[in-house]
Amino acid sequence: MQKSSASAKLFCRGGEKFRETALGPWRRTGYALGMLPNRYRGPPMTLGNMRANGVRSLTVSCLICHHRAVLAVDTWPDHVPVPSFGPRMVCTSCGIIGADARPNWSERPVRPSLTGGQWR
Repeated sequence: MQKSSASAKLFCRGGEKFRETALGPWRRTGYALGMLPNRYRGPPMTLGNMRANGVRSLTVSCLICHHRAVLAVDTWPDHVPVPSFGPRMVCTSCGIIGADARPNWSERPVRPSLTGGQWR
């Protein structure tokens, strides 16, 4: 017995399997719909690496209400990965547990330009 769905069906084109969805055909490569295939897949950035790039704090934003805060991470050791902060954050605006934590790149010192001029 074969399952059929109006929203998704498989078809072949040139020997490759594709999935037909409402958004069009997507190649079956193991990626979820919406994930980019060229996304970085190495080890996560650590606080030590972030500090070596001149950044001392994290920008934390709520996934629900988009409330933002800056968190100083000077007291945590260098081996702690940056993404480990997100699930532990509690939004002070809506109270949801879990947020997006990223390095606060806006505090990074300006580096001298390789071309001799400022392009910003």
